[in-house]
Amino acid sequence: MEPIPRFWASRTTTVPTRRRGEVPVDVWGWSDRSREDALSRAERRAQDLAARGIEDTRAAEYYPGRPVREEILEEVRGDDGALLAVITRNRYGAAVLNTDAVLIADVDLPASALARGRRGSGRGAGPAAGAGEERPSLLGRLFGRRAQASAAAGDDAGAGAEARTATGSDDPAGVSDALDATPEATAVRERVEAFAGAHPDWGVHLHRTAAGFRVLISGTGAAPASERARGILDELGSDPLYVRLCAAQGSYRARLVPKPWRVGRAALGVHWPAEGRAADEYASWVRDFESSCAGSAACRRVWWNGVEPTSDAERRLLALHDERSGADSGHGLA
Repeated sequence: MEPIPRFWASRTTTVPTRRRGEVPVDVWGWSDRSREDALSRAERRAQDLAARGIEDTRAAEYYPGRPVREEILEEVRGDDGALLAVITRNRYGAAVLNTDAVLIADVDLPASALARGRRGSGRGAGPAAGAGEERPSLLGRLFGRRAQASAAAGDDAGAGAEARTATGSDDPAGVSDALDATPEATAVRERVEAFAGAHPDWGVHLHRTAAGFRVLISGTGAAPASERARGILDELGSDPLYVRLCAAQGSYRARLVPKPWRVGRAALGVHWPAEGRAADEYASWVRDFESSCAGSAACRRVWWNGVEPTSDAERRLLALHDERSGADSGHGLA
């Protein structure tokens, strides 16, 4: 996969807009080599933006228009040194797997099904049942649709830096069983099993998440920006915003840890890259959040069609995903 930029720098420029006149906009630059190179790119982009103007300041630096600006936690490379995956920390603080070696589909259940699942468990439709009811994100507004709760295993589109809180895991005893019994969840499982039957040479791995399902598929050879990938993701019922993000970034994404508000923490309120006091706040938040994740998992293995991966890269990434996400831990989903 293409590397995710390690260095970032910003420049503020004044940009003419149609409705608001001239307004200040922070423009980011990126680089794999150095911060100085990133700063040079930011300056060039700022000059271009100032010269041409924009319709809406919200669209100036929106996510699909540039590489993902996230802290790189780990790079996964093959024996030949090829980059297989990158684990980053997204804007609200969760570790995310980015890769183009294994296709990953994110399939959300509607908020109504989540609420019925909680009612069926006897817990009622409390705050966590609204996992699919977050405020529309910037991307959702730009794309003209509401971002779903887990909009992207990349999840970036879902919550931004909202300081949300909740009490504990979204998956107390009984909720998963009740949710799995809903017609919507049954339909997803049947769709995935039918998909696997239609593609017997591909390895299809179905996982449950707090807000729906995640499907990992080996053997497709489908690049994230390809029409083939779009067709597969659409066939599985993946969130449309997630499909667009995969194409824009050239990688599939899967959250490996709980969402902060599902383990009683506010979302990360410091933007990356952080410096000075902000860097201290960032590090402190990470320590507290990681201590809150014990006993919770990002997903749970449900079903596999038994087809082995076709490459060592796929085998490594599937194992890494299952280990880091707690897929076989038996912990509650968050």
